[in-house]
Amino acid sequence: MKVPFEFAPAHLSRQRAGAVAAYGARLFLEGKTVTAAEHAPDYLRKPQAEREREEALKGE
Repeated sequence: MKVPFEFAPAHLSRQRAGAVAAYGARLFLEGKTVTAAEHAPDYLRKPQAEREREEALKGE
């Protein structure tokens, strides 16, 4: 099976503080800001503790 793929260059393959800061600066210049109280993470899925709690509640 052959699937086309490519790897990111070594300098782009991991999250770096400089890249995060550059992205934050760009958002700031676009006027996209939030206060610390408004900030909330964007999870791709629920944290494990929440999933386990839901399963436990289903079992009761």
